[in-house]
Amino acid sequence: AAAVAPAEVAVAESPERVLDRLVVADELTRLPDPQREILRLAFYADLTHTQIAEHTGLPLGTVKSHLRRGMQSLRAQLDRTPEEVTDEAPGPRSARAARP
Repeated sequence: AAAVAPAEVAVAESPERVLDRLVVADELTRLPDPQREILRLAFYADLTHTQIAEHTGLPLGTVKSHLRRGMQSLRAQLDRTPEEVTDEAPGPRSARAARP
């Protein structure tokens, strides 16, 4: 089958898309471990909530809560204005700039 299948055409990603991937990956490192792991399983491993619960041994409700809180945290971090962005090292943030 591989001999007759058409070769996949390598398509270069736009610089904006590459930058978006890097920003999301960086923001994921700032989440608490359980949220980061569950988001990774949901979006990179493409597992369902039930599969994540089975894989981690966590209750389904806990998986859903971690996923929701993790997405809220990512959204809040990605919605920051450029003035709020700093060159902090990855890790939990202790102080957040107040929005005007």
